[in-house]
Amino acid sequence: YGLVRADLVPSRVAMSVMVAANLVTLVFAALASSTFPVYAACLHTVIAAAMLNLPRRWLWFIFCLPPYVLSAYNHCVRALEYDYPPLLLEGASAPRGLHARLTHYLVLYVFTVLFAWVFYLMHDEYARRIERSRASASLGSLVADRLAKYDTESARWLLQAASAAAPVNGGADPTRSSATEAAVADTVRGADDNFVASLETIVANLEAYRPHLPNWMVDAAFCARSTDDDDETDRGTAETTSARSCRSSHRSGNGSRKGNAATPNPDVFTWRTAAVVRARLRSRVLRGAGDASDITSLLSSFVDIVHAAARNTKAAVHSFI
Repeated sequence: YGLVRADLVPSRVAMSVMVAANLVTLVFAALASSTFPVYAACLHTVIAAAMLNLPRRWLWFIFCLPPYVLSAYNHCVRALEYDYPPLLLEGASAPRGLHARLTHYLVLYVFTVLFAWVFYLMHDEYARRIERSRASASLGSLVADRLAKYDTESARWLLQAASAAAPVNGGADPTRSSATEAAVADTVRGADDNFVASLETIVANLEAYRPHLPNWMVDAAFCARSTDDDDETDRGTAETTSARSCRSSHRSGNGSRKGNAATPNPDVFTWRTAAVVRARLRSRVLRGAGDASDITSLLSSFVDIVHAAARNTKAAVHSFI
């Protein structure tokens, strides 16, 4: 106990050594004692190994069997003599064959092993649930970080890695190296399916909203994303001033904002630059066969095409005139 509390020995190692030492003691006790119920102590050892979730579970079941059989045999071959009147039913002390006496001990050990196996299955399920919760928490944090920068492509890659599906772009996250990518995939793999489905719905909605958002919002998210990728040391200042400075850069091309009291260093200027590309799409409808509903249908199709083009190019629709 002192070694475990002092972090000198892992708890499972200490408990394994302690239970193993107890098992060795039971082997000698089975050979040296004719009255001590070693078989009962062996059953307790099996239950203790399962409740403590000790490794090598089958070895505990196997190594507890020899002292158990030895003690059970010694108790079965002993003469049924009592110093005082026993509290037994009539005929209970009648002579029986050796196999009949050993059958009860065999059934008891099998039942105990099955009971201990249930404990091991409970520990396995607890471990799976804890791992699933840990993966879900990591996935939620990483996806939230991507969506704050409107990086829906990386967020979708994370969701596909969590669900063990075939990742996009041939299995690569465009914002990470292969080594980091593998580590992140291992962190989020096995997340809760319902949680992954909910995040997929959010990502799909954001991708559908993108064509309808004002340009400065998309530019601000893109600017924050580029700043985090290029300069990790300026993260605190970037989070404070990214949205407004990117909106300002949309108007003037380059923007500067002096740090305030909330930033780590108020004397450092933070520069934000965003490239703005505008495109005008025009539709010209020549009056021909058809009525006004046909023209309306054509214009609606044009609107759908524009939104589809904006969605595929990660752009935003400003207005229709």
